[in-house]
Amino acid sequence: MNKKTNFKGFCFSKGTKVLLSNTKTKNIEDIKIGDEILNYNVQNCVVEIEIVRKIATSMHSVVNVIEFSNGMQLESTTDHPYFVVDKGWCSVNPKASNKNYNMNVQEMYIRDKCLYFDNDKLIEVAIINIETKVKETKMYVISGGDNNSFFANGIVVSDENLLELELPKEELAKKQSIN
Repeated sequence: MNKKTNFKGFCFSKGTKVLLSNTKTKNIEDIKIGDEILNYNVQNCVVEIEIVRKIATSMHSVVNVIEFSNGMQLESTTDHPYFVVDKGWCSVNPKASNKNYNMNVQEMYIRDKCLYFDNDKLIEVAIINIETKVKETKMYVISGGDNNSFFANGIVVSDENLLELELPKEELAKKQSIN
C-alpha cells in the first residue's frame, strides 16, 4: 500500500459514539490508544475485537450528515467510506476516497443499505438522506486494526487505513504506541 504524506482526511465529528468490546459506547473524541473496540471483518462477515493503535484529527469545512432508516445519523467527511451491503466500501465522494486512502470505493446513494450493530447482531439499515453542510468542524478517526473498520453510531465504517498512513504531526492526536 502507498503511504500518504500530504493527507487531509479524517472522518467523524465530536460526539460520534464508538462501539467498545463490551458493547458500551464512548465518544470518538474520548477514545484512547489501547481501548478495545469492535470492528467488522468484511471477508468473514463477523464482528471482532480490536485494540485502538492510532488516533488522528483534522479540521474540515464541508461535511455530510448521513441519515439512516433507524433514525441514526453520522456526520462525516465527504470521502469517508461506509460498508454498503452488496457493494462493499462506498462514500459520497469515491474519487477522493480512492485517492486519499488507496481504496477501491464506490459511490454511496440514498436507499443503499449499511450494517448496524443492534443487540449483538447486525441488521441492515437504509440511507434515507445525505445532506452536505458547510461549517468548520474538527473531525476524528481511530484505527480499526487489520479489518480497517469500526462502528460509528452503530454503523460499520472504514478506519481509512489509518495504520498505513504517514501523517503530519499536527494531524496525529496521539502517537502510535501499540504495535
